Amino acid sequence: GHDCCDRLARLKLGYAYHLLGRDDAALQQYRAIPDLVMRGEVNVRIAYGIFYSRSLLEGASLSEEGDWNGALSAFRVAADLAQKYDDVGDYTDFGPKARVAKGVAEQNGALAATRLKDFDSAVTLAEQALAFDPRNPLFIETLADAKRGQAVTAASTEFDVGGQTTSGQTTSRPATLDDLTASYSKALDVDPTMFSSWNNLGVLLAAGGHHDEAMEAFRNAVKVRSDYATGWFNLGSELLLHGSWTQVLAAEGALGYAARYDSAFRSKTPALTFDDEIYKSGLDLSRLLPPDWQLATTARRSTTPLTLALI
Repeated sequence: GHDCCDRLARLKLGYAYHLLGRDDAALQQYRAIPDLVMRGEVNVRIAYGIFYSRSLLEGASLSEEGDWNGALSAFRVAADLAQKYDDVGDYTDFGPKARVAKGVAEQNGALAATRLKDFDSAVTLAEQALAFDPRNPLFIETLADAKRGQAVTAASTEFDVGGQTTSGQTTSRPATLDDLTASYSKALDVDPTMFSSWNNLGVLLAAGGHHDEAMEAFRNAVKVRSDYATGWFNLGSELLLHGSWTQVLAAEGALGYAARYDSAFRSKTPALTFDDEIYKSGLDLSRLLPPDWQLATTARRSTTPLTLALI
């Protein structure tokens, strides 16, 4: 009786707040409903869509609080709900949208798992996200980051990557440096403005002894985004450590830019660093990427993953 209607009213109110961009108010309503169990809902699809929204927002909120364990669980639930949403009713009608929703949840889950250094889960989730949208450069980069973490953690051969020397035995063959550089190159083939991919590609190239190519990659990173402190710092470090003596001034100039754009670099010793930030892309993932979309023009640093409405 009363319980069902109150519950549905809260879900709908929460969803309305979400559509208005008031996610805090939405979560307040959603959290007043203790579970996501169907209770004789008339429209099962709409219920799953709202449950999905609730789980995705919960994951985003927990990410902002730095609770990556809770976020990972919430995103897994969201991916599962998107699958259930897809399984109900006319597949041709809702299929693509549900698959987008599932991909968004998996992409966010991969980011959370990477933060937890649970790279095996991150790789699996990132591969699932990429399966539905193989040309999405954000998804390609997330998979590359996860594979890099996996390789650094489980490398059976010791190699030095950005100051992280790794050794140990592993049963499955970890990605080699060549595999990893190929992963980032793939993201850059789709979107050459992925400055974070240029940066991470450069660090890997340098680790493999390809210093001229590494410098070129860092130059590309800052060409695409002129205030990209990490890229400037790596360019300066690489020029200083592996450039000719004539490049010392250029190196100092690059390190100066790094410090100007991010004061944290002022006190750092020149060394190569990966970029593990999450960038908010201003992207509506319910639509396919526009052909001229570029990360460099839309990105800002953010702890919040992507959110999307299903219904």
